[in-house]
Amino acid sequence: MRKGSRVLLTLVVCFVSMGDAQQSRANLSSNQINEQQAYERRFALVIGNSAYSQGSLKNPINDAESMAAVLRHLHFEVTLARDVETKDEFARLIKEWGNEIPGDSVALFYYAGHGVQAGGKNYLIPTSAVIFNEQDIINKGMGLDTLMDAMTKPKSNQLNIVILDACRNELPVRGENIARGLVAFSGPRGTYIAYSTAPGSVASDGTGANGLFTEHLLDNIEEPSLTIEDLFKLVRRDVIADPSNKMKQTPWDASSMVEPFLFNPGEWHLSSRVGPTNKGKQHQTQSPPPPPKIIIRITIVPPRGAGPDIVDEIGGTVSGVDVNESKVVIFALGGSTWYVQPLTTEPYTSINKDGTWKSDTHLGSEYAALLVKQTYKPMDMTTRLPAVGGDVLAVERVTARK
Repeated sequence: MRKGSRVLLTLVVCFVSMGDAQQSRANLSSNQINEQQAYERRFALVIGNSAYSQGSLKNPINDAESMAAVLRHLHFEVTLARDVETKDEFARLIKEWGNEIPGDSVALFYYAGHGVQAGGKNYLIPTSAVIFNEQDIINKGMGLDTLMDAMTKPKSNQLNIVILDACRNELPVRGENIARGLVAFSGPRGTYIAYSTAPGSVASDGTGANGLFTEHLLDNIEEPSLTIEDLFKLVRRDVIADPSNKMKQTPWDASSMVEPFLFNPGEWHLSSRVGPTNKGKQHQTQSPPPPPKIIIRITIVPPRGAGPDIVDEIGGTVSGVDVNESKVVIFALGGSTWYVQPLTTEPYTSINKDGTWKSDTHLGSEYAALLVKQTYKPMDMTTRLPAVGGDVLAVERVTARK
């Protein structure tokens, strides 16, 4: 990617042929792929909103957790948040996450949940919001234009991706300036916008464990050497052909991109989804079976808090490693600093034979768990979490529980 360029990939997930995709792969030079891999650090903020006080949804948290896992596998450092309750919490999460991303990085925002248009603008809906009219949407919803400003203004030479699976069914609200789904919009040069359904339409929450659009995005995103344009052609084709697509959902996109982007440049040897999917589709591979994915999960999330004497339990699971040769290192975020837990003199948490782990932690606004080799030496405190690589095998980051 040329220095001084500004590329914004906005995948607004409210949104064909394999021959075209294969031709696209052939047209990409090795230099272009090497330029793609030059982005050494990839960051993602992933949010799933399900527990709405008005119009609850089944799958957004499942979608967010699934996307977080696959993005980690695609070399993203992921912050995962579930059921964001208020507009202010939305804004805080986005601001804090954005401030931690250095220039020349890939920044990706994924959201699954309710989204709606009002007055010609798009809004993401927090779980506690009760919406009766257009003014409620404006006052309580997170404006998409605010998100775009937060991601594009502070930094230069970034690649930004926003994925919004944000028009799940319909909110039970009507008004003169309120319409179905999201409204089409354009971004600056170098922008890719993808909707899980056409503008003005609504998307299915899915009949299985994931929403219809995210299900097929997960099926295709790890395909090697696939441009982002061809990725979403495949997703569109699969959504349209899905027998469960009773709402006639048609993913939509718009682009002003001038540079190629690949989630998987094809030289990382990622473990793709080999074998039949729920549609009996087979991803072809010439490689031997890949090693298991190395994953760490935080399943016991402490509440938000502060103070040196306030502690709570944190725990989770790991997979893909020899538990006898690995440890967990926990951090809690206080202000803008991450502090190792539970004590600087006791920075390691052992892993049980079944892959579970558990420890105490002082309270903070966010928590992180690092799966590390025995030789890893953690810092007592840091303003930036370590990236995956070297002795750091996997990273999980979550917001504090309400």
